[in-house]
Amino acid sequence: MCTLIGVIIFLFSIKLPIPLLKTLGSIGNMTTPISMFIVGSMLADVKLKEVFKGLDVYYLNLIKLIVAPILVYFILKLLGCDKTLLYICVVMVAMPTASLIGVFAERYNGDKTSASKCAFLTTILSVVTIPIIMSLI
Repeated sequence: MCTLIGVIIFLFSIKLPIPLLKTLGSIGNMTTPISMFIVGSMLADVKLKEVFKGLDVYYLNLIKLIVAPILVYFILKLLGCDKTLLYICVVMVAMPTASLIGVFAERYNGDKTSASKCAFLTTILSVVTIPIIMSLI
């Protein structure tokens, strides 16, 4: 329902009152720090060595941080996209997993520990992989 309201506001360029915009902006600015707290609390019970163990976590990171951006690059290049759009899309795909993945895992009874480990590890590994991806394209 909220998405529908948002689409209507966007399509009809409805101007919202300033106090409502400031309130919504403040709530929106809180989502990333809150999700980081949640991921941190999920990782609090995991030993640091455990975060780096397991081949499945590295496989997921390989797909997310290297294979997916390269695949997006070739698909968009094949479609003849503008260079700026191409670079923006590749960089967006190369970004780390959103910290909200842990929140979604918690909400839908998923493996919240693995989700949190992946969010943490993609953030660390992206420091290396993003420059590599950018140098390749």
